[in-house]
Amino acid sequence: AKKHLCARGFLETINWSFTDKTSALEFSENQQHLVHLQNPITEDFSVMRPSLLISCLKVAQFNTANARSNGAIFEIAPIYGAHLQHNQTTSIAGLRFGNSQDRHWLSGPPRNVDVFDAKADALSTLKILGVAESSMQLTIDGPSYYHPGRKGTFKQGNRVLAYFGELHP
Repeated sequence: AKKHLCARGFLETINWSFTDKTSALEFSENQQHLVHLQNPITEDFSVMRPSLLISCLKVAQFNTANARSNGAIFEIAPIYGAHLQHNQTTSIAGLRFGNSQDRHWLSGPPRNVDVFDAKADALSTLKILGVAESSMQLTIDGPSYYHPGRKGTFKQGNRVLAYFGELHP
């Protein structure tokens, strides 16, 4: 999956597994699922992250603030929740931000990345992991941190394989 995402133009990030409570609540569907630390280093690191998107979003915000307004990043790491087996599971998250390409006179005008870019990234990653496209169903639901009407879920029966979409403003 790492090689595949790199070939699609993503850069890998490695981040702390801790986050602040506010971010954790925004990216968790159930407050009871959060894993709180008993003795955190600081309040900014008081909860184990329920989603890798928290870390990816912070990296994208840092890059945007430092004149790198276009990019694609991913992370493969554990996420944490009281509802998960052993309170953790390994997950993959990718985030595209800004335009689909840097401005260049040969490539035409740049366009903003959208839900269809996210869908293509999720689908191609599932395929490279050996999931047959014919065995998946696509639904238009997903977590509340995605934009309503601009999100989707790949499933096999009741099992969720991947969420994709634009982050809620």
